[in-house]
Amino acid sequence: MQVIATQIKEEGGESPTFRVEFTGDRGEIVSVFMRRDGELSRDNAIARARELISQVASSDIHTSSAL
Repeated sequence: MQVIATQIKEEGGESPTFRVEFTGDRGEIVSVFMRRDGELSRDNAIARARELISQVASSDIHTSSAL
C-alpha cells in the first residue's frame, strides 16, 4: 500500500479520540482510533498511529468471532 493521504480527525463524546486515516493509492483506508489523553496530541497522533500499525503487523494474529 502506497500512502497518498493522511488525515487526523478528532471525535468527542464520552471517550474522546483521535482517528488517523491513511489512504492508499488503490483506495484502501486504514483507520486507527486512539483515546485522547495527556500524552497523545494532534501533533504526535500520526507517529503514534504508525507505531501501533507496526506493532499489529509484527504480532501474532488470533481471530475472534466476537465481531
